[in-house]
Amino acid sequence: MTRLSEEKMYLRVKTVRIMNIVNWYDSQMSKIVPKETFNLESWRNWFAKVIIIVAALGFPLAMIATLPVYIREQNYLMIALDLVLWLFLIGRALVKGQSYLTNKFLFLAVIYTMTIAVFISQGPVHARPVWIVLCTIMACLLFGLRAAIFSILLNAAILMLLYGLIGPENPAWAAEYAAPMSRWIMFVVNVSIITLVSCIPIGLLLQRLDSSLEFERKNHERQNIEKEKLLIAFRKLQGEIIGRKKIEEALRESEDKFRLISEQSLMGIMISQDRRVKYANEALSKLSGYTTEEILSWEPNESLKLIHPDYRELALEQGVKKKSNDQEGVVPSYEVKGIRKSGEERWIDVYSRTITYQGRSANLTTLIDVTGRRKDQEALRKSEKKYRDLIENIDEAIFTLDQAGRITYVSQACESIIGYKPEQLIGHSALDFIHEEDRPQMQLDFQKSIDGKAEKSEYRIVHKSGEIRWAQSLSNVIYDGSQVVGLRGVLSDITEQKIAQAEKRNSKSNLYRLKKWRLLVH
Repeated sequence: MTRLSEEKMYLRVKTVRIMNIVNWYDSQMSKIVPKETFNLESWRNWFAKVIIIVAALGFPLAMIATLPVYIREQNYLMIALDLVLWLFLIGRALVKGQSYLTNKFLFLAVIYTMTIAVFISQGPVHARPVWIVLCTIMACLLFGLRAAIFSILLNAAILMLLYGLIGPENPAWAAEYAAPMSRWIMFVVNVSIITLVSCIPIGLLLQRLDSSLEFERKNHERQNIEKEKLLIAFRKLQGEIIGRKKIEEALRESEDKFRLISEQSLMGIMISQDRRVKYANEALSKLSGYTTEEILSWEPNESLKLIHPDYRELALEQGVKKKSNDQEGVVPSYEVKGIRKSGEERWIDVYSRTITYQGRSANLTTLIDVTGRRKDQEALRKSEKKYRDLIENIDEAIFTLDQAGRITYVSQACESIIGYKPEQLIGHSALDFIHEEDRPQMQLDFQKSIDGKAEKSEYRIVHKSGEIRWAQSLSNVIYDGSQVVGLRGVLSDITEQKIAQAEKRNSKSNLYRLKKWRLLVH
């Protein structure tokens, strides 16, 4: 039993170690493999980074192999160039946050530099043309088929340029110059053809791979979108279920609160659904004269008997529009004449809106008895008419002025006094219609009236026809709370009175002169 337990413990430890190794391998591979696995450009960038690291690590091996040859041939320039390129690759491999595009260009530049250096120092013999092919293959892998074709043309141009610049003085190139130039041209053409034949399959394969990766990427994106949609739908459904439960609970609480408030309300409240009354409060029972049980037992549309026949069409029209969501012509409230159970007519304000009741659409109607307000309004209207008739039928004009002396109201009698209609005077300064010689005194009188020291004022006014007339006014202060906002007064035409006074004075003066003349004669 003890041995079996030890074996199980050993197997468990080995399993844990293997799982740790697998997890470490997966974590390291996740760092090495590109994040965008369905993007060919991402793989190219990854390839450029990896190949720089491989080249930096493998360069010393190549240097070890070529160092004895370079020392024997005293080619110290190539040794220095190899060392510089190696240090450059090490630096690029260690730098973080580097540009992948820069890495690709720099790697090709390093290969081309090495190829040209080897060609110059060692000559185009043995397997050195393979370097040219390698440059083009790398261009194809890193940039695509177009870059490979451009690299082939560049290779041909480099080879022809080297042949034209080096000359037979270089021992490594002496054999090439001993042969006709056509042989070198044939060599360049053959290398270009071999390179092209090598790169075309690679380029086409990469294009096909890019198409496949693009297809897989789109398919992967579609799957992710579908997964996201399913997840969102699931969360939404979950939220709706939770929300519905909360809503149902809140609705129950809301209905309880509504019943509590409505039963204490002085307004008649009624909820109708499917043209039947589903709820009515006690205030509606008092307003209509029907018991709550009678109201709830009404047949469809029987609630219309609460409305006077002259107004039922309006109530039906508003109900139909609200039910059809037709907002044109819908009013939030309207006043109708109602009928109590006893036949008594009452004026009612009706407020109606659509609500959700027990999970379905319903109509909430509030009825307020405004009979008393209606009677008050009628009495006020009659009183205002009497006051208006009184003002419009007296000879004196009633007027109001603001603090600046502008006319804010004047009765119809003003037209017989000054010749202007009320609408022609309102908004103008009262001084505009007073004789200019009397204006300074009237400004003083106006200020006295504003200060609460009102006195009768007599002054001349200019009639619309240009005639000069005499007027008399007396005004009182208008208050808005404790603040003076203007004057209210009465304007009278005293022209005839002034003329009579003048004639009387003239008559007395003539009589006095006549008596004086008679005394002188006798």
